[in-house]
Amino acid sequence: MKISTSVVFAAAVLALSFVPAAAQPPSSAAAVEVKPGGIRGRVIAADTGKPLRRARLSLTPAGGSAWSRPLIANTDASGRFEFKDVPPGSCYIAASRAGYLNVQYGQRRPRELGLAVTLRAGRTIEDLDIALPRGGVLSGRITDELGEPYPGVRVDVLGTRYDLGKRVPFPIGTATTDDLGQFRVAGLQPGDYYVVASSTETWRNEKQETFGYASTYFPGGAADSAQLIPLRPSERRADLIFSLHAVRTVRIAGVVRRENGQSMSGAGVSLAYTYPGIMMVAGSRSVRTAADGSFEFKDVAAGTYGVFGGGGEQTLTVADADIQGIELVSKTGSTVLGTLASDDGAPLPFSTSGVRVALEAPLGKVLPTVRIVAVDTDWSFKMTGLGGPFVFRVIGAPEDWMMASVRLADKDITDVPWDVPTGGKEIAGLKIVLTRKVGRLAGTVADSRGAPTSAATVVVFADDPELWLPESRFIRAIRPGIDGRFSIAGLPAGAYRAIARDFIEAGQWEDPKFLEEARDGAPRFVLGEGGSETISLRLPPVK
Repeated sequence: MKISTSVVFAAAVLALSFVPAAAQPPSSAAAVEVKPGGIRGRVIAADTGKPLRRARLSLTPAGGSAWSRPLIANTDASGRFEFKDVPPGSCYIAASRAGYLNVQYGQRRPRELGLAVTLRAGRTIEDLDIALPRGGVLSGRITDELGEPYPGVRVDVLGTRYDLGKRVPFPIGTATTDDLGQFRVAGLQPGDYYVVASSTETWRNEKQETFGYASTYFPGGAADSAQLIPLRPSERRADLIFSLHAVRTVRIAGVVRRENGQSMSGAGVSLAYTYPGIMMVAGSRSVRTAADGSFEFKDVAAGTYGVFGGGGEQTLTVADADIQGIELVSKTGSTVLGTLASDDGAPLPFSTSGVRVALEAPLGKVLPTVRIVAVDTDWSFKMTGLGGPFVFRVIGAPEDWMMASVRLADKDITDVPWDVPTGGKEIAGLKIVLTRKVGRLAGTVADSRGAPTSAATVVVFADDPELWLPESRFIRAIRPGIDGRFSIAGLPAGAYRAIARDFIEAGQWEDPKFLEEARDGAPRFVLGEGGSETISLRLPPVK
């Protein structure tokens, strides 16, 4: 089997010569040994066509595949790579190399979902080629308030992405200015960016007043005056020149307590620059609490900061006045014990090997913890350090099985985040039920002229807005094959809508505003428990 494609990010839509393997039939619980397969291909430079050595390839299972660990390969001197012993099923393949953009196979532009490759048992896919475009560059010079070049300044480039259904800033790259005050951040995708400079240097004037530099956004102000910087594909900009803003520093003070109100002595507390929606470690400094749990940071310049200690955290906006009375509460995570079972009460007819229970935090604000755990041979599992609203999911089950429900005693928490209480409790009785009643959707996508197309993204989502949560089982996105066909398995019973668009940014399908706009006019269908439906979609005319 041969697959060949060249993927290049550009303003125009580029053609892909991709023929995915036919959908693999559902696996049988009684199936004997399944033979692994292989995938071979090549990575080249998009601008020259020359092979790229030392490129890194990552092969990740797509939804529904009964394996959970990504596979890694590297290209040789001729740009060729090979994945051996690949379990059959659907997967995504991504390539990366220093100086070039990370590209997922079949991806036509930045932040787009790639194409899934389906590998049949015992087969090898040949000649899967990926072309990597060179990254763009943002560079410039930072000066102090007098216009003198300022070395040692941290410069962060912030892009945006969808996270938990919202578009938020995201750190893309960082650099430190040299002795000439110059900085350079490479490997950037085309798009719009913010650039922010920060320094921890402080000094005293003749009146013994302490000054420092506020976090300064291009073209030279606070976050509310930041200017977006457009960057075209592979563009190199060197015109970002701006000065830091000197301000009088202030004092930040507070206390760290346990959940029971007891003060925490000797607890580490850190202060770091942050940006709206992002917790960073830039300019981080730390202190320890005194015997009464108190802490203090001196000489803090204006900006937005995260202060965290003992497991608690707060975001602060620092201006020209001291901030006191901060209270960080240290929380102890709880332990959750659970089991997996079948919906008919019979023993699950497959091995626990590769089956995992995973946590998702669709509302954010949870304690940091290990979010994926293995299932023991008796189908029990244990998750520790939990606190905050989580939903529970199963990965690595055979393709003809799906999660039916999650219950805690008599409460159904399948699709409603459970706010796991803190305090070091042990909570038993969580039950995850699996079923063979797998909901399936098959369909086709045609362009505005009626021809089958793979140049689209399909989103299937619940008709009920109450189910529009991040990581929802009722929202799925997929790219069709060159014949315009697609299939989605593992859908719960319910009423759905479906759309096809030329481009949908990764994660945008979790944005309730996007779904609300898409819902109007989108075809509706009802999927019964374990049922199958077929749908035909058409791309809207290009405006």
